[in-house]
Amino acid sequence: MDDLLARLNLDLFHLVMSLADRCTVSRLMQTCRALNHEGARSIFLEDPQLDTGRNFKSFVRFTAARGDAAEVARRLERLRGLRVDLQEEDREAIVLAPLLKQFLVERALYLKNLVRLNINGLCDLIRVEPELPAAIAAMTTLRSLVIRRVEHRGLGMVRDLQSRLTHAVIALVGGTLDKLADRDLTVLLQRSRMTLRSLSYESVLKPVVSTSPACYPHVRHLSLNRAETLVTRNLVAVFPHLETLHASWLVLTPFPGDYDRVLVRHRTKNIAEQHQHGSWSSLRRFTGSLAMLYVLGLTCHVPHISVGIDENEGFEFGWARAIVEDTRPTHLTFDIGFPSYLANEEHLVEELTALFSQESLKDIEVLRVNLILYPGDLDLELGLLLDTFLEAIALCSAEAVALTVDSRMLSRGRFSRDSPEAPGAVEGYLRNFDAHALVIRLVEMAPFLRTVIISHDGWGYQSVTAQRGPDIAEMADADVDFDDVVRELQPPSDVPMPEWPECVPLDAGVAGAANGNDSDDSDEESDGRGGGEITPELLNFQYPSLDSFALSSYARPIARINLWDE
Repeated sequence: MDDLLARLNLDLFHLVMSLADRCTVSRLMQTCRALNHEGARSIFLEDPQLDTGRNFKSFVRFTAARGDAAEVARRLERLRGLRVDLQEEDREAIVLAPLLKQFLVERALYLKNLVRLNINGLCDLIRVEPELPAAIAAMTTLRSLVIRRVEHRGLGMVRDLQSRLTHAVIALVGGTLDKLADRDLTVLLQRSRMTLRSLSYESVLKPVVSTSPACYPHVRHLSLNRAETLVTRNLVAVFPHLETLHASWLVLTPFPGDYDRVLVRHRTKNIAEQHQHGSWSSLRRFTGSLAMLYVLGLTCHVPHISVGIDENEGFEFGWARAIVEDTRPTHLTFDIGFPSYLANEEHLVEELTALFSQESLKDIEVLRVNLILYPGDLDLELGLLLDTFLEAIALCSAEAVALTVDSRMLSRGRFSRDSPEAPGAVEGYLRNFDAHALVIRLVEMAPFLRTVIISHDGWGYQSVTAQRGPDIAEMADADVDFDDVVRELQPPSDVPMPEWPECVPLDAGVAGAANGNDSDDSDEESDGRGGGEITPELLNFQYPSLDSFALSSYARPIARINLWDE
């Protein structure tokens, strides 16, 4: 069989395996050594996700390669990333933490291509294994570091990290910075000051504290989630060449009734300092919450703006007009959740008219409005609200308009025409949603529009779109180019694929394998078909959903190494 395969193009078998289920792939891999090699070649093209002690032990056993140092090197040569996903209060930390530390220490010489490390639940792992931060900090190959649920010992690890990072995501446990003498996280990352390209902070209430912070000249993409104090001047000083900024979840704890006053004070100060010290000239896109952008008070032109609202906030028309006047966008998107809040506005018509007809929108090219329905919107008179929006949008000077009703947050069963439940007002309207009629109506009111798109984004067959005019170029997304960052994290094309070694029996001792000692298997002979049995669970792939901003998810998809569990 091996002689026959040597004369065939193995690309055909790669295609067959890519379309087959795991059981079929497993059977193909057991037929001969050649297909054993080829069938498993893709395992480490994906980052293994290790979330239980059992699959981590299987992973360690696989990388131990029966104690063959050359085989260990060949296997780990293709390991580019590793993900440890520990849920809150997960007892698996007791098993995972020592194994992870042992793996990083004992296999350090073989991990020369490990450039991505993603750990969820770092604080829980450190409590079990205090030496884990030192093992991670000693690594010199990392380019991408994603750590979530980080406390002060985890931040010490970031400070001591020997690697020069290109991409970093740091999500803190609340109150962590209160325990540090220096609360400015930019100080901790100074070793990567000249290499960092993208950075994401979560629950860092004061992202940049110092008035004369270190400069990160090559950071192009910044994400701030759950921040309290945003000093625009400091952000500009730290990241002078920023191209994309995401900021959401503004956290404020003022006295009751002081909320608006605090926001206005922060905004006014930010605007004044930018007038004095300057703002970004490189920023091309902002995504995030309306409140965040309002407080930032940007005084620079930002071509692409996409804003929504934070939880428990309404859509403030005054803020919306202000951010449009600040940034003068050419591509503008409003994500409006819980539109019932708007429908109850006393002066809704006047507010919408003022927003879409303001002078600052004279250069607008593309306007998108997304109405996102929630269960609290079931009694909304959606038809009347859409009429009001169409009349206001017709006053805008945009070349292209897209209006979308997103009902995916509502229960899909309630939308069935056969549903026994009495439909609410919004459901009754959406069951007979006529997107084509709405397009015709808007074109009649605004004949200058080159493109009009009206759509309902619902469950399956409930989705419908009507369009008049050419497609809208997705320039907002195209302008955010992560390719140069991702390219540096991909395996080099000249690295050869390692051959698939003989598999070890699943009932062998894991501890010995972790130390490169498989004496309990030493008397087992190969059957000539590529070693021991390969179980279907080996190819249990899992593909997580991508986050909208992609700072933390542009890295490769995940391959779940799971030899033991169904």
